[in-house]
Amino acid sequence: MQKTKQLAQQLCLMTAVLSAFGFALRWAQNISIFDEETHLAAPGAMTSRLLVVVSIAAVAVFAARLLPLSGCPMGAEPASDVRGDGRAYKLLCLLSGVLVAAGGLMLLLGFGVTPGLLNRVLGALAAIAGCGIIYAGAAGKSGADSPLSAFFSAEPVLFGCFWLIVSYKDHAANPVVWAYCVEVIAIAAATLALHFTAGFVFCRPRTYSTALLLCSAAYCCFTALGDERAAALQLCIGGLGLFFVAPMRELVSAADVSDRHFARPRRLF
Repeated sequence: MQKTKQLAQQLCLMTAVLSAFGFALRWAQNISIFDEETHLAAPGAMTSRLLVVVSIAAVAVFAARLLPLSGCPMGAEPASDVRGDGRAYKLLCLLSGVLVAAGGLMLLLGFGVTPGLLNRVLGALAAIAGCGIIYAGAAGKSGADSPLSAFFSAEPVLFGCFWLIVSYKDHAANPVVWAYCVEVIAIAAATLALHFTAGFVFCRPRTYSTALLLCSAAYCCFTALGDERAAALQLCIGGLGLFFVAPMRELVSAADVSDRHFARPRRLF
C-alpha cells in the first residue's frame, strides 16, 4: 500500500511537470508557426516536432510507470476505487467541478461565445458534468455506487462526445489542422478517460487502462490550454484536466499490487 501511494504521488508530479512542458510548447508553437498574412502553419517547424515528441514521450512514460498496475486484482467494490474521502480529493473535485460548471453556465448564457443551440446544449451538459464532479467529491467512497453516482458518471461521457462533435463542426472548414488538432485530441482523450472511469461504477473496471488514460487526458487538457479560445471553454478544459488527477491518485493508491509487481522488469512491449 505504501508503494502504491508513493507511485500515485510520483504520477501526480510527473503529470504536472510534463503538462507544463506541453503547455509551454503549444503556446510557443502558436506564436511561431502561423504566418501573419495567410494564417497557414509553417511545415516542419521545430516547435511542432518538439510538441509531438514530448507528447509521445509523456504517454510512454505514463505507460511504463504504470506497468506495476497491469493485471492487478480488483477490490470487492470497484466503484470506490476511483473515489476518495481525503481532503485533497474533495478539494480537487470541488475546484474542478466549479470550473467546469462555471464554463457551462457561461456557454449556456452566451458569454464570450457565438449564441446558438449547440453551444447552449453544450453549456447545459457541461454545467451538469460540473455538478457531478462536485457530487463525486462530496459523496466520497460511501456514495460511489449510488444511482446518482451512476448518472453523474455517465453524463460527463455524453458531454465529452457532444463537445467533440461541436468542436469538429466549428473547425471543419479550417484547412490548418495544427490550429485545432490539439483541442480535438484533448477532448477525445478526456471523453475516453471519463468513459473508463465510469466503468468502475458500472462494474467494468480496468485499472491500468483507466490510470493511463487519466494521466494522458490530464496532460492533453493542460497542453490544450496553450490555445486561444473562449474563456468558457478554457474553464471546461482546465477543470477536466484538474479533475483527472483526483481519481487517478485514488485509483493508483487503492490498487492491490504485490511487491513482485514492482520488482519485475518494466517493459512496454
